[in-house]
Amino acid sequence: MRGVVGNESILDTDLVDHLMGNQNTIRKGLTEIQNGQNKSQSNKSFRRPKMSVEGVSCDPSEKRDGLQENLILTDESGVRALKKITVFAAAAFMASTIGGVAQADTKMKCGCFDSTKNIKAVETAASNAGYKAECVSGELWTNYENSLSVQEKNVKVYMEGGQKIIGDKDVKFRFRPRNGKCLDNVVDGVKKNVNWVGPMCDNGKYEDLSGFQLTRPEKDKAPTIYMASYQAQVSGPNEYKGFALYEKADDDKKYLMALCLQNK
Repeated sequence: MRGVVGNESILDTDLVDHLMGNQNTIRKGLTEIQNGQNKSQSNKSFRRPKMSVEGVSCDPSEKRDGLQENLILTDESGVRALKKITVFAAAAFMASTIGGVAQADTKMKCGCFDSTKNIKAVETAASNAGYKAECVSGELWTNYENSLSVQEKNVKVYMEGGQKIIGDKDVKFRFRPRNGKCLDNVVDGVKKNVNWVGPMCDNGKYEDLSGFQLTRPEKDKAPTIYMASYQAQVSGPNEYKGFALYEKADDDKKYLMALCLQNK
């Protein structure tokens, strides 16, 4: 199989496999360097305007915010050498997955604005985009000032409170690898291009990325719904899709409905 952008083939499978093999070899070398460094340093000491989705209003109910952190510190030495290889892997990943339509059984776990009508609207909008979304009870929220995060075993996506209400046409996300993995690349699901190339292997650090384009989902009938989507690849390789859903209110600003990450 070949990765395809438009009608042009960009990478053969054999080449991608070769590049990914080199990527794993270099990552192994970085781990060995880090182990040596660790040994040598061991002795050093508001209120939301009324909105409607397909005829239903979304109003606040109760506040429930919660964040968890599991930090594993690693090193990022040798990143430049690996970037040259990872950019090809990212291009292949983008071509092979971003162009396809999401399957209806692609499950998403979401941190949603806490109202019954909003949760229903999130499920509907996600379904129209080809996803099955679940608003996780522990990640429901009503405070637009607090940050928000959703995590899976190998990656965590985070959104600052300032991104919950926006007037811009693009969105900022923060990504952090988990479970000893490296964040290899992140693709913009709307622009269909590589937003960032790593690797970033520090499990205690976030990568702040901007410029993820907001757009109206093609099949969504609600004229006020907007989505920004991404695909993050961590070492393994493990690929995670995700998105943020917004609703445009009568004050012409867009209010976050949900932040979602593929549930694996």
